[in-house]
Amino acid sequence: MRALYVTPSSFRTVNAGALRNLNIANSLVREGHEVRLLIGDAPQDPIAPEWEELAENGVTISAVGGARTGRWSKLRRVLGGTPIDAEHIGWADAVVLYNPSPFQYMRVARDRRKVRRLVVDLSEWLAPSDLPGSWTSPYTWAYELFMRFLPTIVGRKGHVLAISRPMAEWIGKGGARVLVVPPLSDAEAQTADVPETATTIVLSGSGIAKHGKDAAGLSRIVRLAETEPEALRDLVFHILGAVDSPTADRIAALGGRTRFVQHGWTDWPGSVHVVKNADWLLLLRDPDVRRHRLGYPSKVTEALTLGVPVIVNRCGGTTDYLDDGVNALILDEITDVELTRVLDRARSLRLRHRDDRFRPSAWTVRLSDAVFG
Repeated sequence: MRALYVTPSSFRTVNAGALRNLNIANSLVREGHEVRLLIGDAPQDPIAPEWEELAENGVTISAVGGARTGRWSKLRRVLGGTPIDAEHIGWADAVVLYNPSPFQYMRVARDRRKVRRLVVDLSEWLAPSDLPGSWTSPYTWAYELFMRFLPTIVGRKGHVLAISRPMAEWIGKGGARVLVVPPLSDAEAQTADVPETATTIVLSGSGIAKHGKDAAGLSRIVRLAETEPEALRDLVFHILGAVDSPTADRIAALGGRTRFVQHGWTDWPGSVHVVKNADWLLLLRDPDVRRHRLGYPSKVTEALTLGVPVIVNRCGGTTDYLDDGVNALILDEITDVELTRVLDRARSLRLRHRDDRFRPSAWTVRLSDAVFG
């Protein structure tokens, strides 16, 4: 059968949203289906060369979006979505809309005679602060109202793929049939480097200045290094992503008392290599933030697929696939005392078990049933 998967994601780089899109498409293709992936990039935009190797035969990637420059380009994507023409809809046995915009969903849903089966794939609910103009913009209100009423809009006849259990519980309030699909990963890495004698921990440096989703771990570790450096003895922290200047200055002021290795922005294969060579991945998120609570960090399932255990806190459904002391160490709360306790455990534990539960090949039947029925 044939699926049209429509996403606002950019494929100019290898990123979490685009990886989710492609891995779901790959899973369907492995079950014998054909998938057209309509992406949000403009036709003239260059696509990262890695996608050609990552895509299965049977997945066609077509750039049909608009330019991503200009102040209002994000609003256009959030509200209007990736364009879909009648030929695409007529070709497909099922249409999958990834994080659909209000107007895109309404356009597709109102013509149910042409759309044989409509499926929504939800991975996040953006906050007003994520949108241009925040609450001062009428577009933000349109998006927020659409999301708040989406369980009712989708209704009992709806079909949904949800990234986490909390997301599934919320969208399922209207009676929709929901399959929880965590971030899938086929990540592989080259042979590991010579291991360090110290315990190595990977964390993200991106977004710390803007309170990004993955900034809490680095912020907490730097503060602990300043106040209780003994708690971080024999630990080496590898930082993926850019670090803002104030944080970089604080790290430099430590004078090497705590070891930080800053990798900066790396391509996806590079970041996979760094994680593969680590003993742990550390990722902390705020359970009071809706986007954190309803989502699921792709870095967690990617690390587990590579055989690297994770250090996380309880936030939404993040711990659903984790067992403390088996493939993870879990913080009950984000405090210096709790983090120190968990890091002390991390020094003496070596938990490397490759987890294949999140590979696209493990989801072929479930996704085929959810998308095509």
